[in-house]
Amino acid sequence: MRKIISFLLVFLTLISLSFTAFTAAEADIVTSGVCAVVTDESGKTVLSGTEAEEVPDVFNEYELYIDKEQVLSVGAQFDQSAAAALPLPQLYHVDFMLPDSTVQIYLTGLRSDNVEEIQTRIVEAYSGGSSFDLSDLTFIDTEKTSIPDGDENLCWAASSSNILYSTGWAARAGFADEDELFDLFAENFTDDGLHQENAMAWFFNGAALKNNQLLNSGAGIRNYPGSGGYFREYAYDKVSGYTSIHDPLYMNSMYEKLISGYGLSLGITLERSSGVNGSHAITLWGMAVDLSYDISDHKRYKGILVSDSDSHMVDDPDRRNADRILSYYPLYVNRFKRFSFDYILGYTAVLDDCEYLLPYSRNVPRETDLSASRDKANYPDLALFRTYLTDTNNTFLSDTLFESGCNLNFGYDVCSAADKAWRHPIKTMRTIVSSAGEVLFSDVDTITVPMLSGIKYTEYTDPRFSSVENVPAGDYTLTYTVNPDHDYTEAFYYNNTASVEFKVRDSYIIGDYDNNGEVEVIDATLIQRRLEEFIDADPKAEERGDVDENGLDIIDVTLIQRSLSDLGIPYEVGTKTLYTEI
Repeated sequence: MRKIISFLLVFLTLISLSFTAFTAAEADIVTSGVCAVVTDESGKTVLSGTEAEEVPDVFNEYELYIDKEQVLSVGAQFDQSAAAALPLPQLYHVDFMLPDSTVQIYLTGLRSDNVEEIQTRIVEAYSGGSSFDLSDLTFIDTEKTSIPDGDENLCWAASSSNILYSTGWAARAGFADEDELFDLFAENFTDDGLHQENAMAWFFNGAALKNNQLLNSGAGIRNYPGSGGYFREYAYDKVSGYTSIHDPLYMNSMYEKLISGYGLSLGITLERSSGVNGSHAITLWGMAVDLSYDISDHKRYKGILVSDSDSHMVDDPDRRNADRILSYYPLYVNRFKRFSFDYILGYTAVLDDCEYLLPYSRNVPRETDLSASRDKANYPDLALFRTYLTDTNNTFLSDTLFESGCNLNFGYDVCSAADKAWRHPIKTMRTIVSSAGEVLFSDVDTITVPMLSGIKYTEYTDPRFSSVENVPAGDYTLTYTVNPDHDYTEAFYYNNTASVEFKVRDSYIIGDYDNNGEVEVIDATLIQRRLEEFIDADPKAEERGDVDENGLDIIDVTLIQRSLSDLGIPYEVGTKTLYTEI
């Protein structure tokens, strides 16, 4: 059955493409007209005309050019040889720029006919000035049914099914598609709300978050323990996680995860003028970002491309007969500075949190210690919940760059990551080691707890802090390992370690080439002498003199001279910063 992709295009509808594409570096191999440059293990191959239009059937990755301008970039989500051997689904991602703008669209989870449709529309729009509209696609979008058959409240399971399929895990477990996986969740869970993390814990490890069987609300597992657990060698908390969406940096993190192949499921809060009206889970497939704004600016994040298990429910017990809908929602910021969009039926949706899932590969770490039980349903399991590292009194931060001579405060807390409570002291080894192997700090800390209950979102120890003074410049790794000697049997041991790499650097004054503590005319003169090779190279001196961070050149001389003359420049000459290298 051919399906539909429907962009709710307040932002994108009926864009006439006299296409001003983003320009790639032109290579000699790119020809005029429609041209595709395919990259595979043998190198680059140029296809043109009809061959270029058939690229989706043969590529690992390719760039589409029209009259030597790059208008589309396409890549395979999984290496195609690996996908054929394992097998994994053949899925693709695309990115392209909106015309006459600085807005980039990145979209993933595409099947080959989706890519072909997008390419066709771009070519038609570029050559004929037609509108950019997508239709007739078979997208990843499992749907609920509109009959009372037990999936009415399982949006969290539907969205989890989408990302489990798109990241390859479902195929590795033997499931044909997202619909078959959603059927599995509907058969094994009672019809009620939960979080997507519950789906991951059960699917990977057969474990129940918050012990579903003891709750008076929320979906319960019908056969527990004894169901789920399709990947017992992988701790679910090592391949998946969730984070709140509070500010633009969280949005940027989601965008980077999309590009890295993660599956992303969004939790949204639904509101009306009368107040909060519940929550919902949808699947994130793409984002529109305005590259002219910084990653910390709300204005950078223009919209999201999502699928929704409620978008086309059918009066049919077979959910495969539902249309596949991909929707675009423009984003705005509400009065609480939260990202929001106008949802269906007069609701406002507020982005609340995001469940993310690592894509499958043979290189994903897994438990190899034979003494681990690999059973989160019947054995306790400790995991590092959070780590902190800062040179301020506010220890609830995590930084990675510090000035030499600083005093570092570092801390951690431990969570219970299995359905069985932990009833023993928690021993933690803590080390800070330089890249040269020098030990800056090492001890074993012990936390005495009467009990750390089974899996709960808020069940973790109080943070434990220590400090080290006068840290010299260098590259360091801070490592925590709980239960380091395996004194007590756990479901997994490989999730007991967390490491943070950080740098400590000497400081300097921007523009102070001679490093005497202030910027003077002599600094500009010395740079000129260095450029004429009258004095020897000094990498640190050149970094101090490189005002615009574009390599030491005569422009830096001009910028220093303008700064000394109070003419004003968009660079921070005279301020303190840190060296990039030791």
